[in-house]
Amino acid sequence: MAKYLSLPHKKGSHFESRRYTNPSQVMSHTTTEATCTLSNTAPTTISPLDSSTSPRSISTICSIPPEILSAIFESGKDMDPEGFRYASFEGFEVQRDDFTPFESLVSQICVHFRQVAVSTPQLWARIQIDRSTSVEYVTTYIGRSGSCMLDLRLDLIQHDVQPDDPRLEAILGVILPNSHRWRSLSLSYNRECANQPTVMRICNCVALALQHLSIAVDDVDEADATTVNGDVNTPHIFRAGTPTLQFIRLRGLAMHLFRPQLNTVVTLHLDQTRSVPLDYSTFRSIITCSPCLTHLSIYGDIISPQPWPGEADPICLPALESLRISGVSGEIYAGILLAINAPKMGSLILKELQEHDLDSFWDGMDLSRYTSLRYLSFCDFDVSVFTYERFVQVFREITAFSSFCSTIVESPLVRFLLEASISGAGETPWPELESLTFPFDPDEDDDDVAVELVEELMGIGRNPSLKLLFKAIVEDGPQPQFPSNHVVFISKWDPWPTENMPFDTDDDLFP
Repeated sequence: MAKYLSLPHKKGSHFESRRYTNPSQVMSHTTTEATCTLSNTAPTTISPLDSSTSPRSISTICSIPPEILSAIFESGKDMDPEGFRYASFEGFEVQRDDFTPFESLVSQICVHFRQVAVSTPQLWARIQIDRSTSVEYVTTYIGRSGSCMLDLRLDLIQHDVQPDDPRLEAILGVILPNSHRWRSLSLSYNRECANQPTVMRICNCVALALQHLSIAVDDVDEADATTVNGDVNTPHIFRAGTPTLQFIRLRGLAMHLFRPQLNTVVTLHLDQTRSVPLDYSTFRSIITCSPCLTHLSIYGDIISPQPWPGEADPICLPALESLRISGVSGEIYAGILLAINAPKMGSLILKELQEHDLDSFWDGMDLSRYTSLRYLSFCDFDVSVFTYERFVQVFREITAFSSFCSTIVESPLVRFLLEASISGAGETPWPELESLTFPFDPDEDDDDVAVELVEELMGIGRNPSLKLLFKAIVEDGPQPQFPSNHVVFISKWDPWPTENMPFDTDDDLFP
């Protein structure tokens, strides 16, 4: 988990590919696009605010009513949801240490912009605290955000921010009294000290409005072993309750020692980044605590080294719609899929699966269990044609498949689909398939072979609405000319979950 302030450029920014020479040009581009979106104004209305900008252009900008300009600023800030962590535009890379936040940047354009920005509380409601944050910065943001709900991100690295640091103490003195306004909290900490428990101090506030919680704790000075597998209905943190909490990520020891109330969670991430397992009964209780759990992400082996009980002790998840699994030893894949009873599950994402990890699943699988599954995705692995045959036999109704690893030229699936369809032997695999998504590397892939495969897939009488989606590995690289309107190049992978949710900057263990 990346926690430091200086971070590498991340792919997939929401801005178009440009190279800007100064911050004003960045602001001008953002303001122009936001203005066009909100008021249907032609892009040429606002030109770059550099030394060549005419007084008339500046006058035109300043004539925008404050309420519209305020909405433009809010839209501009939302254009880069990764702004919490990454200071990057396509073709324009800035390390976070040298990055000026959007709201500060827009305040530097002119007096009119500053007055409007300072009077727009929502611009200041997202606060990041790390080793370089000053008390004045936090105080300013808290003040300017008015009564808006707050989105807080605290990256507290112990060797940079000591628990007894007076600056940290002063910052906590500003944010903790505003816990009633917390909408989201992302907290990362290396080591919780017994004599000055910073995480527990932050998370023992009354935060009844909290909706999104992400906690990562790598180590603690001491821990009560009975707490790890204790009653999951008794929260370790936010004991006053979190009645609106719908998103929870527990990473590292947070899964064991810093669990909040779980009975309202809709999206749950359990990230076992430390080799400290849970009892199966505790794991079962955690994921069944909420009757409305809809999205479940599991990273690591999670439970103690023991055989998974599978269907002998089923886990009923009546509302579950999507599941992600990334294991280490391999038993978790079949263990989870055999154990859960999720009649509504429509999406399955598997990461780093090995060829034989699902052997026990194939042997013991009830074909009626996953009839709702429509979306299947592989991350960082591929399997043989034989294993693809098993997937097709068990998950018969797949309409969308994605590979985050193998290209269309490399994937055994494409050849399998072609040969199985052409041979006419038995049923057509995935007859309702609507989309296939692959990465595309213009430096490695053979364009002619890719085009040939696309033509063959389009010509074998499959679903006429079938789309082939390609995510370019090298941004701005050349794209082959496919002779089909069924081929689409995409700029980024679908988010998880695919619903319209706030951007999750901590979701860095899966693509």
